[in-house]
Amino acid sequence: MRQSIGALLCDGYPDIQRTAEAIGLGARTLQRRLAEAGESYHHLVDAVRFETGIRLLRDGNVRLFDVAGELGYADQANFTRAFRRWTGMAPRTFRRAQA
Repeated sequence: MRQSIGALLCDGYPDIQRTAEAIGLGARTLQRRLAEAGESYHHLVDAVRFETGIRLLRDGNVRLFDVAGELGYADQANFTRAFRRWTGMAPRTFRRAQA
């Protein structure tokens, strides 16, 4: 499921219907299974965005604008806000710390 979400991210926030179709389930079935596992769809998308964002930021050749686009954010500012929420630091600061 994480791979499907990751593949759909570049088109924007992947709605649950598209993700469910990609893995061969109905949206309601996917919601039930996530609930049984104590997970929410929003939290799962957030986790995939975080993991992918970290990986892309470690590659110093990928611009922040491009990282934001790959993660489905409308602009770099939205990505920066989310990254600060996840890590407590700006993406540029994280990138410098990794160098």
